[in-house]
Amino acid sequence: MTSYTPRAFIAVSDDDRLAMNSVLYYTALHQNHVPAVLHTYPSGGHGWHVHVQNNKFLYSPLVEQELKAWLASF
Repeated sequence: MTSYTPRAFIAVSDDDRLAMNSVLYYTALHQNHVPAVLHTYPSGGHGWHVHVQNNKFLYSPLVEQELKAWLASF
């Protein structure tokens, strides 16, 4: 990580077996003073972003709301 590492909005599902990778990435960003947020949703599995397009991801309105708030914060 360098001073050029971009800030990050990280969103994962708790039932995604690969979610820990995102947690580790968030931790590394935080330890290196790179602005980041981590949002964890109760379900959705891995790759739920595909379902957002079909309006099947239960938390898509919340993700959109939180992403808009994050973008507005800078």
